[in-house]
Amino acid sequence: MSSDIQLESIRRLGDDIYRIEWLGNILKTRKTGSTTPCVRVLCSRWRLGDGNATMRTRGVEPLTARVPLALMRYLRVGDLWRDGRFVGSSVAEEREYCDLKIDEETTRAQLAGASDREANGTAYYEMPFELFDGHLDSTDSWMVRIVVAEGTVLLIPAMEIARFYFGRSGALLTRLFDSAASNQKLHRKLNRNESTGEVDLELADGVPSHAACDVARLELDPAAQRTVRALTSSAIKARVNMEPFFPRVLPPIVGRTTLRVGGVSLRSGNREVFLVHYIASCSHPFPFTALRCHVWADADVKEEAGDTMPAAAAAPRTLSCDDHQPHPSEGRPRDFFPDLERKPVRCVLRARLVISESFCRTDS
Repeated sequence: MSSDIQLESIRRLGDDIYRIEWLGNILKTRKTGSTTPCVRVLCSRWRLGDGNATMRTRGVEPLTARVPLALMRYLRVGDLWRDGRFVGSSVAEEREYCDLKIDEETTRAQLAGASDREANGTAYYEMPFELFDGHLDSTDSWMVRIVVAEGTVLLIPAMEIARFYFGRSGALLTRLFDSAASNQKLHRKLNRNESTGEVDLELADGVPSHAACDVARLELDPAAQRTVRALTSSAIKARVNMEPFFPRVLPPIVGRTTLRVGGVSLRSGNREVFLVHYIASCSHPFPFTALRCHVWADADVKEEAGDTMPAAAAAPRTLSCDDHQPHPSEGRPRDFFPDLERKPVRCVLRARLVISESFCRTDS
């Protein structure tokens, strides 16, 4: 499956097949007079194996691409790219965890290189390099550890939490990762009918209409607000200490959910760690029964991301960071957030002088 978009920074790596091994720290890249936050993407060359299999070229230093943060929705560990286009995934296993409990008792943040101890005091690593080494030079990356059952845990990279839950809007994602913008409001007005659960939301300038559901979650769900505080705190700490910025992102939900994920099982003795490469869907409910969003039409203008172009275009152009184009292997928002299937979401586009109403589709 070849993508109809092209990531220029990955295309520049060469003509081989490249696998995304890990999403590292956030960097600032100066481009056309402005500073653009970028994700440090660690890649390795892959070669064709027997049949349709692919095998990583081991023992080779990973290659680095800098992809604008606004385009992080396209970046999943385990995905294969060629000539800057998505061509498939190397992730062989997908699992569904039903009625998964996410709270302070089962869930915590930890570093990718952290060790733990057996009951007898013996130290061990949940991500040993002999089983997985994508994080080899990013052991300070944050992970979310969720206990599934005794002896079984899920490990989800913090960057995947951010990509899945907030990556649909590049403008929103960039603002969340910018500690200097932490005091900026994402909305002008927000009203919630406590008896019906219906929400009326007016977005702030620069926040696009398709980010409305995510903004509602961020403003109304205490767990999501905790996520923003943890992210902002890690950004400020990195800046003050002049350290690499590895975002600390917690799940923006608390309670029970069904989580469908792809990844790899890391087994050691009687322990199993399922290392998540991507989240495919989450059933946890949004904090509203219906959402009516108001957005200024001229505030919904797309921002230039500077790293993508449509592969099939006759004359290449730069795609906006908020072209509402999902990851090539993903479907509509309601597919990865099933809760939106049964909740109406409407958008009122406001001109400065004229107000008109149109349906804001959650499956666009």
